[in-house]
Amino acid sequence: MIVFGHYAISTRTIRPDELPMNMQPPPGAQVQKIVRVAHLFWIPFFPFEKIWSLRQNGQLQRLQPGITQTLDQMFGPVSTPWYAFSGPLLLVAAFIVFQINSMLESRRATAFHQEIMSKTYKDALAKIDTPQQNDYYQFKTESRWVPGKLRSAGADSLTLLLGETQQYEMDNSVLIGYFMNPNALVWAHTIAKSDLKKSCAMGDGSATAQTLFLNGAFQNQALTIKDIRRLDPTKYNIEYKDETAAADVQKALKGFMKKSTDVNASLAMLDSASINYLNTMLVTAKSGDFQKIKAFMNEGNHHLTTYKNMVYTYFVYLKAGSNTGKQKTDLKDYAFFLKLLSQGLWRVDFEKDKKVMENAEFGEVTFSKPTEAKIRVKMLSDQLSRSEVIPFDIVLHQENGTWKINLLSTYEYTDIQIARGISGMNRNKEYRKMVLDELRGTDNKIEIGPEWAY
Repeated sequence: MIVFGHYAISTRTIRPDELPMNMQPPPGAQVQKIVRVAHLFWIPFFPFEKIWSLRQNGQLQRLQPGITQTLDQMFGPVSTPWYAFSGPLLLVAAFIVFQINSMLESRRATAFHQEIMSKTYKDALAKIDTPQQNDYYQFKTESRWVPGKLRSAGADSLTLLLGETQQYEMDNSVLIGYFMNPNALVWAHTIAKSDLKKSCAMGDGSATAQTLFLNGAFQNQALTIKDIRRLDPTKYNIEYKDETAAADVQKALKGFMKKSTDVNASLAMLDSASINYLNTMLVTAKSGDFQKIKAFMNEGNHHLTTYKNMVYTYFVYLKAGSNTGKQKTDLKDYAFFLKLLSQGLWRVDFEKDKKVMENAEFGEVTFSKPTEAKIRVKMLSDQLSRSEVIPFDIVLHQENGTWKINLLSTYEYTDIQIARGISGMNRNKEYRKMVLDELRGTDNKIEIGPEWAY
């Protein structure tokens, strides 16, 4: 709510002994010269009237013109007090303070920027003197950016790989990914260290950078160095595209899905991490140590699918072996058993599985490094009450020149359906109960300890 209006300010009060007998005020009253001011939130902004008045019992009464003329002649004009303009004066003062503060902030910011740029400049010179293999460059033309990376170093020169000109400066992950792509367009240029130092354009403004003129793809383009970054690729989520390798990745995944009935072929197309997962799960289940079993089930991002794998391994697969007197050690036999559970893309060619596989859509393939790819897949659900499209990513690794599937990444297909099918804070506990109830439904003689229902 905005409070505004006007009120009176007394500028002079006349004592009774200063007035003639015929102008004496009533008892308790005072003759005052007042200024009426307009106010905003009780702060006076400007005066708009000066009058002689009689103040009595807190009330003001304007004096007659004849009396006011006499009073003016006797006491002369009274100047308007400066505080009648308090509002404008406060605004001017606030503006001045703001301007001074802005000027000081600007100077501090400029000094800080110069300090940072000076440090960046010195760091760049040091990186040129002591180069490392993970040094990445950002060159600038008049209007474009050029990515660069150290290829090799000599005593007095560096050989840099320069990429295609870009409209914008690359962030760290994109910059690393560009030079990881084996099909990226790059040009090698050997440049003297002294010339590189002179072209550094990130100083404190005390020196002007000299431009580099290179032959080949960058002929007639003036380049300056805007930044040199020493980056560890393992600390960034790298993604880049490689159309040639992407075709091989899609081919490998499609082949894996078509050969689902052939256990040997399926196992051969799993990466080493997946084989290790299967072997470790079987060995852990055989140990019978529930603490180890629980720790294994809770590892990683796919603990619910792993829980079902482990429950059926422990209570069905291993028990079946103990009943027949056969030691369950064959990975092929165990892998086929797990296919019967139809988790992720590890499944046999049942009619339902075949429909799911045939309707799969393969999308974009991205790479985090030349030997690791991620492909976007869309498949129809197989566990929900109604058919839904499930989008998820499958990871593949290139091992010994062959693209192989990471089994655990395919479990995302099942995990998403669990999340959609069971809502609430107790989703994980409810799903584990469903798995145990399903298992009891297959054999009501199975004895399951309470520790499994966590």
